[in-house]
Amino acid sequence: SPKMRSRAAVVEHACRVLEAELATRVKSGAPPHAEVVLRQERTQSTIHKIRVTAGPEERGYYLKTLTTTPETTAQQRVEIETEYRVLRDVAKWLEGYPEFGAVVPVACFPEDLSLVTEEFPGLKLDHVLARVTAFQARPERMEVENLCRRVGLWLRLFQSVTACPDTRWDLDELFAYLEDRLRILVDAPHSGLALSTAAVLTNHAQRLARD
Repeated sequence: SPKMRSRAAVVEHACRVLEAELATRVKSGAPPHAEVVLRQERTQSTIHKIRVTAGPEERGYYLKTLTTTPETTAQQRVEIETEYRVLRDVAKWLEGYPEFGAVVPVACFPEDLSLVTEEFPGLKLDHVLARVTAFQARPERMEVENLCRRVGLWLRLFQSVTACPDTRWDLDELFAYLEDRLRILVDAPHSGLALSTAAVLTNHAQRLARD
């Protein structure tokens, strides 16, 4: 199997790829320059936010590198390639729905368990929900309700593309993923999600799995 590069080498390689990618898209005359502006360690991956500039042009990207062990590397290479393919297919399919969008994959480095996606600019949903209170004016609350409804519609479209009806899921893996995502929300300063609420959500998911 191919040898994995160090994390630093993967980041450096991603920066060079993104510089070359931006050079083909803009004609500013200035050479593109990529730099890491944020690094986040998660339970199952490391995320680097990379900013690439070329004169007045600027693009944001995310590099995700999976955390691995010798026993899981081969399977994770399949997983990262699958994620890249699914993101590519979903982004292409959603072009027919102008009211929605999707994160666009830019590059995949299976040998390094790494994936690069474009930054999707905008306000995060958890930040919007954190501002919602029972004392807000009804128009503001209705706006948030409509936003949540649109999120539900997007998820339904996404699942219609990615559904695998005959697939058997590893519940332990799904719960680990759920706990990881909830921990990120709990740790985020403006998410509005308390640790006690996260525990309620986890317990509810476990009850649904038992039923």
